[in-house]
Order: sequence, then structure tokens, then C-alpha cells
Amino acid sequence: MRGPRWYVKSKTPGSGGTVDLDEYEAEALPARRQLVTSRQLLPLQEVSDRWLRRGGTSPVADLLLTVEVDKRFFAPAFLIEPTLNPVELERIVVLLGTLSAWSKWQFFTSKNASLGGDTPLDAVRKGNFDLVERAAKAFLDR
Repeated sequence: MRGPRWYVKSKTPGSGGTVDLDEYEAEALPARRQLVTSRQLLPLQEVSDRWLRRGGTSPVADLLLTVEVDKRFFAPAFLIEPTLNPVELERIVVLLGTLSAWSKWQFFTSKNASLGGDTPLDAVRKGNFDLVERAAKAFLDR
């Protein structure tokens, strides 16, 4: 079975493979553009201004949640969603530490078995913040 074109199998037995980062980025770009088109990612300045007005304590760029698409900077729209508490979101983002912004995006938006199949965002919306904190710690340990 062939893997994605960005996965390069190593010739050294037992060493797995490597990722061709240029190929990986090229393959991911259409999906990332769609996130911008669907407004799941918004211009960084728009999110930053609204985030601080909503009660976020750190600038969005400092949270390492800024992503680049086509040489422009964006941040997740969920940061300014009225149903989500910015202080709780910030605590989770801080827990995720220095993971890349795209890894943090994956954490927040991917279904998680330890959250009953919900995404962390859905779990926070349902009031399960403590479970999401635990899931964030487990995500780091994977």
C-alpha cells in the first residue's frame, strides 16, 4: 500500500520514513484555503481585536494559534465564538504549549474518543472543560 506522496520511506530497515515538508504543505494547501473560504479561519487582525474585547488575556499571536495561508496570517474563528469562554480556551491553548498552530487546530477540531466522540470545541460548548483539559494533556503525550 502506498502512503501519501509526502511520506518518503526510508531505505534503512526498521527506521520508518520521513516527511517531505514541501510535498506535505502542497497537499495541505487546498484544504487550508477552504478553511479561509468557509470563514473557519479569519484574518489575524480581526480575530485579535475581537479576542481581546471578549476577555482574552494574551494576544492571539502570542498563543501560537496563528497560521499562514498564501502568505497571509489567520486565526481560528472559534476563538471569537460567543458561546466559548476565552479564558477557558486560553487555558487549553497554553496547555498545548509549543505545538504548531496546525496541531492545535487539529486538537480542537478533531473528534476525540475520550470526549465521547465530540471534538474538544463541542465538549467545551457542553460544559465539559475539565475533560477537555485532560484530553489536551493526553494529546501531548501521544
